[in-house]
Amino acid sequence: MIRVLDITRTIEERAPLYLAEEWDNSGLLVGDSRQEVTSVLISLDLTPGTVAEAIENGANLIITHHPAMLRPVSRLNWDREPDATLCSVIKNGICVYTAHTNLDKAREGTAEALLSALGMTGKKVFGGRFSPPLYKFVVFVPKGHEDAVRKALGDAGAGHIGNYSHCTFMTQGQGSFCPLEGATPYIGELNKLETVDECRIETIVRKADVAKVLQAVFQVHPYEEVAFDLYPLENSQDVYGFGRIARLNEPVTLQDMALRVKESLRTGVRLVGPASTKVSSVAVIPGSGGSFVTQASHEGADILITGDVKYHEAQEALARGLGIIDAGHFATELPVLHTLANWINAKFSHTPVYISQRQVDVFTLS
Repeated sequence: MIRVLDITRTIEERAPLYLAEEWDNSGLLVGDSRQEVTSVLISLDLTPGTVAEAIENGANLIITHHPAMLRPVSRLNWDREPDATLCSVIKNGICVYTAHTNLDKAREGTAEALLSALGMTGKKVFGGRFSPPLYKFVVFVPKGHEDAVRKALGDAGAGHIGNYSHCTFMTQGQGSFCPLEGATPYIGELNKLETVDECRIETIVRKADVAKVLQAVFQVHPYEEVAFDLYPLENSQDVYGFGRIARLNEPVTLQDMALRVKESLRTGVRLVGPASTKVSSVAVIPGSGGSFVTQASHEGADILITGDVKYHEAQEALARGLGIIDAGHFATELPVLHTLANWINAKFSHTPVYISQRQVDVFTLS
């Protein structure tokens, strides 16, 4: 049985919720995480059309990019929108899960999906760069149990460095303790000082994974009282951000790049800057990226591909010599839906996954 929780965990392995902005509302918004999943519908938004589509396809889990509830809900009235849509999913037993700014910042998230759709690759992260807080985790283990503890650490998410998992360092030494009244020691006798050959195992762990790692260690560690240390670190490991910078193999003009965007995303565009502008470095921010004009310019980008650019943001870009291709909020975020579908299909191949055919861009660009 595939549960909602199984699907959402798969997404959060690649787009963890701790990446979400404080104002955001990502995660399971409606429903029971223990509910069995019949099929999944993926859409940018929760709308009357996408709910009807889910019902027709027998989907009882809708995954959206934009939260259906961003502000506190004080009432639900069936006779008005957007309340009626929320009431409809509740009435039909449909769960609603949102992956928003956590997906935007994820390593393989919204920006990477846009670059892929445009036939480009980007290695440089920019735009609200974020590195999750890290801890050094140290635990002391009697000899003979070190392999089980190291495996538990890695399986729980500790020891991830770049493209490597289960990274630990171990040294050997001696531990001493005296079991007091009420203790049930694994080794030793009450009221007698004991000396034991032990291993010191240390690794790195994200703050968000500390509780899970501790639980995993406690389950396999033989001692009644586990000795461990946690040290906050200032290391920067994985770096996340809203945008990416890609370099082109051959320079093109702003006009040529605009045509490429129109054809690849099947949308209209707005341009800022001379059509003849030479483009070698491209910054992308899916969705609303006008506020990143300054950062894109500082990163050395020639143009910024994004959506929802405002008048004064365009003026700033002109002043900085940064070209802009505004392809709209909808079109620049749409490619990430295929990313979500691929993540789910890779792990749950027998669970039907649909990308909504009824989502509609509210703006038309020429």
